[in-house]
Amino acid sequence: MNTVAVTGFTVVGREARTSNMREMSGEGVIGKMWSSGVPAGSPVVAVYSAYESDKDGEYDYLLGRKMGNDETVASELAQRIVEAGTYRAFAVRRAGIAGSRNWFVARSLGGRASGQDSARLPDGF
Repeated sequence: MNTVAVTGFTVVGREARTSNMREMSGEGVIGKMWSSGVPAGSPVVAVYSAYESDKDGEYDYLLGRKMGNDETVASELAQRIVEAGTYRAFAVRRAGIAGSRNWFVARSLGGRASGQDSARLPDGF
């Protein structure tokens, strides 16, 4: 198992409530969010959070970017904190997504995080 130490940061972007069933039905929001454009600025980050239950329940999906220290955020954008900690990392190779080469899906390993929140982080983030 690969692990990575992540310094805490805040992600700001567009957020929607969805489920795996909705995403697989063709009525999902994740593909539409990517198609409508990714945020400018630092590398794109996707955060999955607020899980209703298990793989069958709803969850929040935020597509955004790392927020700057002294940045003011527009009221229509959502914010999520990715807490500092050790995360389990899984390599996912997806060419053509916002210029990324390698992505990591990280899940919290203890600490204050619930263990259900996860984030997609590009290499070197």
